[in-house]
Amino acid sequence: MKSLLEYKNLIMSTGLIPTIVCMILCIFFSDAYVLYACSLAGLLYVLYRLAKPPIYRPNLVLLHATLALVVCSVIKLISGDSLIPDRTVPIILEIIILSFSLFYLIEPIVYNKIFSFFNYKISILNCWSTRIIAIFSGIHLFILCIIYLLFNPLSYPVLYILTHILPPLIYIISIAINYILVKSIGTSYQRMPFLRIAPICNGKIYVLPRNTHSEEPGKLDIPMEDYIYACKTDTDKYAKEIEKKYSRYIDGNTLPRFSLKHIISSSKGASSKTVLLYILPLDNENQIHFEGGKFVSPEEIEADEHNYSSFLKEEIEHLDVVAQMWKEFK
Repeated sequence: MKSLLEYKNLIMSTGLIPTIVCMILCIFFSDAYVLYACSLAGLLYVLYRLAKPPIYRPNLVLLHATLALVVCSVIKLISGDSLIPDRTVPIILEIIILSFSLFYLIEPIVYNKIFSFFNYKISILNCWSTRIIAIFSGIHLFILCIIYLLFNPLSYPVLYILTHILPPLIYIISIAINYILVKSIGTSYQRMPFLRIAPICNGKIYVLPRNTHSEEPGKLDIPMEDYIYACKTDTDKYAKEIEKKYSRYIDGNTLPRFSLKHIISSSKGASSKTVLLYILPLDNENQIHFEGGKFVSPEEIEADEHNYSSFLKEEIEHLDVVAQMWKEFK
């Protein structure tokens, strides 16, 4: 359970949980009321995720699942049982979610354009999760069609298992497979080069507490960093992409500048990793406004170094020189 919670923000298939709950409750209660309640819960959770986003966002699986719940609720509310008969909600939800998943896999550019307006970059984690869901749901629905065509009419117990028991089970299996996949490749991420961007102003360095799901959670560190994937060969361009991802917290149009390449050992005892350090020179301290962030001098960091990350402690001497030079010659 602890391991699952460690990866919960990486397992995009967990966005299916509201749908799984809806499918299971439909076994015991009226479809309509369960559908309305789960749709409302899904919408509230999406709003919560927007207000307090995790590291990786958006979760397309959650958006697809919530949209499917809302679509079913609206149709059920308007048409009653004529379009969505009683006891058919689980299989209809699965069909709608599969349709959304296939659309994303076929036309990812559409999603990228939509989310680019909000400065959101769709993580590859969404693609993995969506593919898993599409594969398992596609197989399930294909087998269901074959069985129905060959053995129609089906007995009620068989039909009930195929349309009520299997859909939530398929999604639970998808989450499990997604978890195994994320966990198995987690170590490879740790070996990837790392790109970090340090905002500096007036000889000071901007820091904030590290995320609870990162290395050294709670330690003060520079706010912008990401792994450099194999396809990212132009690191200057990638640094701009990372800075743009956080642009809602930064005013102005300052560009990151390469400063240092160094190697650091992981705090968890893993193999060493290469770090490319960039600086983001700012004209005044009010240009940046991360929640919980602040500017500190190199002297403050050295005087209270136990509160700062090992990454920053490795870089502080260099950043001290760079920050002072930029202060003098900007």
